[in-house]
Amino acid sequence: MINKTSLLKITQEALWWIITAAVCWLIFYPITTKIDYYYWRENLVFLISAITSIRYAIFYNQLSFLQPNIVKFLLFTANLVLWVYVLNRYEMLLQLYENFDLSFYGKMRKQMVIAEQVDMLHLIYKQILIAGISALTGIVILNVRIIGAYWRVAKIRFSTRMQE
Repeated sequence: MINKTSLLKITQEALWWIITAAVCWLIFYPITTKIDYYYWRENLVFLISAITSIRYAIFYNQLSFLQPNIVKFLLFTANLVLWVYVLNRYEMLLQLYENFDLSFYGKMRKQMVIAEQVDMLHLIYKQILIAGISALTGIVILNVRIIGAYWRVAKIRFSTRMQE
């Protein structure tokens, strides 16, 4: 039987995932209505990892599923892999911008004049830039928070052993 506290925490986590999905939809909507965006998966990874890692770093002590040591270790190592993946894809997407051609990002759904294409390229560039930097920063902050929690516990254990 689930008690009220656990139900509240599950509801909060579900609400945060709904908010994350809504933010992703709001960010992608202007892009996907005008072009058939090829790199939406990479961008989605950027956005979800940015929002989730920053949220986990801020509410680290309140999230009970992050307290077991094995979860911390798995999250830490997964974040290292995710950081390398995000950096790799981030660099690739920014290199596409140097071509200054919208067709590298996706097929246009309707014909656009040059000014609209330039505006769309700037929108995609800003979105990739903000989401990528936020994801990389959020992952680093969460990993620093995990290391800090480990060292706090180790310091307390060391202090109690020294007092004995």
